Amino acid sequence: MVKKIYTIALIVFCAIAVGLIVFRVAYMPWRETKEEKIMLGLARDYFPFRDYSVTELAKMHPQIKNADVPTRTTPEETYSLFREGLKENNLPMVLSQLSKDSARYQSNVGSIKKAFDEGRFAEIYEKYPEVIEESTIGDAFAEYHFEQIENGIILIESIQFIKNSDGDWKLDTL
Repeated sequence: MVKKIYTIALIVFCAIAVGLIVFRVAYMPWRETKEEKIMLGLARDYFPFRDYSVTELAKMHPQIKNADVPTRTTPEETYSLFREGLKENNLPMVLSQLSKDSARYQSNVGSIKKAFDEGRFAEIYEKYPEVIEESTIGDAFAEYHFEQIENGIILIESIQFIKNSDGDWKLDTL
């Protein structure tokens, strides 16, 4: 009888030892990895703690702001409205074509308001040609260029656009 008790105790002890080894070797590293992924936002924070797919991550953490927003107004349309506002001496129309997401927004607004107060919209309108040419266009950023002649020298000027969350391309630089 004592031999049976020792045998059962030995089997239980071995089972516990094997269980602890498996816990330490298999479960702990898995748990630490999952915790890191959850902290980084790469896995769900509720059971079963599944890793997010590439598609889910792209929706949750877009690399380019507004890249997946469908386009409503093209850069050419925005540029045309900008020129029309200059031609008609319409300050609100001109200001509405500027990107509020731009780091230069306040500077652009200040420049436009100053030009309006000085009555220089007609002069600025002449600076911008009717047609601009696409240089580069991405999912949410675009650059166009046009030629300008000053003192007999041909200058290449560029205008940059940013797509906003409504899908409208707005002027970033003037």
